[in-house]
Parts: sequence; C-alpha cells; structure tokens
Amino acid sequence: MGPAPGVAAVLLAVTAAPAPAAFEFRLPDPDYPTRAAQQQSRPVKAAIGRLRHPTLGAPALARAGGTLRVHVAAALAEPARGLRAHLVTRVRGARLEIPLTRRGLQRAPGARHTHLAFTVPVRCPRDSFDLHVRFPDGTRETQPRAVRVVHRLDGPLRVALVADHQLWDPSARVMPGGHLAARFPTRGVTPRHRAMARQGLHELRLLDPDLVLHLGDLVFGLDYAQEYADALALWRRHGPATYFVPGNHDAYARYGV
Repeated sequence: MGPAPGVAAVLLAVTAAPAPAAFEFRLPDPDYPTRAAQQQSRPVKAAIGRLRHPTLGAPALARAGGTLRVHVAAALAEPARGLRAHLVTRVRGARLEIPLTRRGLQRAPGARHTHLAFTVPVRCPRDSFDLHVRFPDGTRETQPRAVRVVHRLDGPLRVALVADHQLWDPSARVMPGGHLAARFPTRGVTPRHRAMARQGLHELRLLDPDLVLHLGDLVFGLDYAQEYADALALWRRHGPATYFVPGNHDAYARYGV
C-alpha cells in the first residue's frame, strides 16, 4: 500500500562512485515495439515509432559539450540528407530549441537499425528535454522528456528515487478511516490528487537531481489504458526525464472495487 494517490515516496541519494566516462543505454530488444501483443480487449496504442531510444521512460543522460547517442529503427546511410535532431524545453513558459550537430551514423547488425551520434552544444542548459528527430524522408518523431543534460559526469551523481504514485488507487474510498473516504470516486483520481501529483513533480524538478529513477507502481491497475494515458500525460507536461522500472501495479495486477 502506497501513500495517498498522486503522492509519491521520494529519496534523494548521492552515488559514492563517479559516473562512467561513457554512459550509454543498450536496448536488449530493439524490435520490442513491433512484437505481436497478446490478445486483449482493446488494441495496443503505440507510443514508440522509429525513434527507439532515448524515450519517455528510458531517457539518455548526456553532458553539455558531449555526445548524445540515438537509436532509430530505420536503415539510414550517408549522406542522410535532411536528417536533423534538436532538443526542446520550456524556460519560464518560453519554448527553447537546442539544435544538435550530427557526428556519426552507423548501421546496426541486420541493417534495419541505425545508431546516430549527435553533439550537445556546450552552452546547453542543465534540464530535461524532449527529443525531436526529422528523418530524411521528411517524417518527424518526438519523444517527450527523453534527454537529461548535465554539465559534468566526472563526479558523484545525485539520484532521486521515486515510487508508488499509484494514480487511480481506490483504497482510500474503501478502507475504514481512509483519507477522503466518503467522497472518493469509484474510479479515477480527483482534481485534488492530480494537483498533488503535479506539485510533487514540480518539487522534484526544483531539487534538480542528475537522475530520476521511478521504482514502480506509477498507476494502480483498474483501467490500464486510461491510467497510463493519464500518468504519461502528466509526466510529458510536468515531469523530469525519468527511468521507469515497472512494479506489479504497472503490469499484471487486477483489481475490483
């Protein structure tokens, strides 16, 4: 049982060892978004296209002045004219775009995937960014909160550990003495709980850790399609770049009220 819906447990820690010189995420299965899903009552709504990494939930950690590595499910080759990438965030409500300079292109084994390397400008601010990629055929893809830019990786990292948002948790309604027990809805969270979740994310961004790791139970498990749409919309707009580890509520729990 976690805290009230929308209120997460947060622990801020500092690693004892310096960050590795080259921090790089490797996809164990680059084709996972196209794997056939088990039969279910509603169709799968894809959130990942050709831009396979970094993504919302599996961001990249990059240093200003360093290299950002991007994995795409596309057979690209030089000169790859029209291939562009830039980072986007908002500073005091104003949109800030950071163009990236491409440094390299390498076809992955099997020729269906390509590894790209971009240089992050040395003056890029420390922040969480959306990643926008324009492919040579003119199509565009965006992954929100997919890149975390820091200014150094040669010292200890400050890591925020977050867990148990459990959005849509109905237990407060059914437990004796529970918070707001008389007014909690059958399903879904109230505007108050959404506001609590937003405030928590804003406070987390003010703490400004180098990394954020969510240890599970982002949602509850009454209606996964609706709960994930709600939670991811919240993170796209208010959250920092975060590594998500699924908990039992996020994947296979089944509950009734």
